Amino acid sequence: SPRTIAGLWKRVAVWEFLPVHELVQDCKKNNLQVDHIMDIEDDEDKRLALLNELLFDDVIDYYESKGYSARRMGGIQAALDFVREVERIDGMSLEDLKE
Repeated sequence: SPRTIAGLWKRVAVWEFLPVHELVQDCKKNNLQVDHIMDIEDDEDKRLALLNELLFDDVIDYYESKGYSARRMGGIQAALDFVREVERIDGMSLEDLKE
């Protein structure tokens, strides 16, 4: 199914309520490596690490599908900054872009 920003945030909302074992299943379904995350002892830290993996992968897939070389960015913060900037530019009028 086509990736959308709205779809991404809906998936994030679902992930926030899933237990750790469900997040692990989602990561594995997306071929994400989780072995290093499972070594984390604190459950909340483990949860956040799994969420980061899923979010980063989803954002990257979205922008790769739009023709951007997003996989080269290398981190969740860079990907999120990229999302914000592209969304800002997409929302600009032709007059704004000329300035």
